[in-house]
Amino acid sequence: MSAFNTTTFEFTLDGAVNNDLSAPDQSICQILVQFAPEHIWSLEMSVTSPGGQTINIIGPSVSQFGFTGPLPWQIQFLPCSETPDPDAGFSSIWNNNQSWLPGAFYNGSYHPFSGCLEDFNFGSVDGTWTLTVVNNSPVNTGTVFNFQVIPCNLDGLECFDCEPNGGEFVDLPPENLCRGDVSLEFDLPPFWSDSIPDSTNYAYLYLISNQDTLLHTDSILNFTTFDPGQYEICGLSYLKADSLRIPIPSDGWTISEIRDELNSISNIFCAEISDNCVEINIIGHDTTFIEETLCFGEEYDFVDTLILTSGVYNQVINSSINCDSIINL
Repeated sequence: MSAFNTTTFEFTLDGAVNNDLSAPDQSICQILVQFAPEHIWSLEMSVTSPGGQTINIIGPSVSQFGFTGPLPWQIQFLPCSETPDPDAGFSSIWNNNQSWLPGAFYNGSYHPFSGCLEDFNFGSVDGTWTLTVVNNSPVNTGTVFNFQVIPCNLDGLECFDCEPNGGEFVDLPPENLCRGDVSLEFDLPPFWSDSIPDSTNYAYLYLISNQDTLLHTDSILNFTTFDPGQYEICGLSYLKADSLRIPIPSDGWTISEIRDELNSISNIFCAEISDNCVEINIIGHDTTFIEETLCFGEEYDFVDTLILTSGVYNQVINSSINCDSIINL
């Protein structure tokens, strides 16, 4: 919620069996907003239905010296026909013009500042619901973490628990491998000690990084075309419906940033990184060229071989992982 600006957030509903807000057995039962305001007195929030009806849930904007936040508030708005449970000492009808404390956490339930949830009585349930935030402060900002609209009749609006499982890697590949070797294409299946993600809803891929920077994502592991260097492989269990939300290398993500995002309250997709990651080191083929000039009768020791006559000599140096080097004399 940038300073002195209007910001909108969208929440989409789809699949309601009773899709008519004017129906007797359908209405809006809750609106949830999780946000961290730096200066609550400057904020105005309204919610607009897919049919264009609007109610004001937070307001009014008043001139007040002070500071709120940085803790995220979890505020629930109820229909006017229900009795709310506001935070201690505050009005049951939301009003900014109260003594909000700096650094405090608020999680009460309230009636909207202006209007009632019952006022959403026209149009469809399905569609885009919009939270509009007007920040009248010229300096203070804030963050919206979550915004939900919950109809009273939830038939068809299936909810789910985000339950990915990144597992861990037990059967590890060799740490050192030779560039281009066929062994650079290998399997690294995750091991799950507890719940195995339902393959109907969840899939698995690998995050490949170098010095924490995400380089590549894939469902298989094939390093045969990779340049020499040190790489880290982490597994990612993710909700298939969120596949387009998975970070891509071109956006400059690091593995640490992805972990932080998944552990944050505002995580943008449903996924979990494996408990451990695997490091591999791809070693290149070295070719060395040496030129020597000798006087007649002198000897040259070339890898335990005495050279007595002019010519071109090659020696292959075998490594323990068959990543041979060549010396040309």
